[in-house]
Amino acid sequence: MARRPWELAKSAAPDARRQLHAVCSVAINLFRLLTIYLAPVLPSLAREAAAFLRIKPLQWSDARRLLPAGAPDRNLPAPDDARPTRSC
Repeated sequence: MARRPWELAKSAAPDARRQLHAVCSVAINLFRLLTIYLAPVLPSLAREAAAFLRIKPLQWSDARRLLPAGAPDRNLPAPDDARPTRSC
């Protein structure tokens, strides 16, 4: 069964919150992994994604592990603006 985050967020089911967290965690880790793979050809996008995620700049070796559980690294500055800086 597909888990649609917008439906899980509205659900009153007792397990919905845990499922929503799992779905969003998978999605954000897939975004990060795709960003790592694209970094050699889109380095500025990779830097922007790392700033958006509030993580250290992405390295190829980072593809071997998932983002750590919990909040982002509070020692890193928040991005100035979460909106994209360029259009496609």
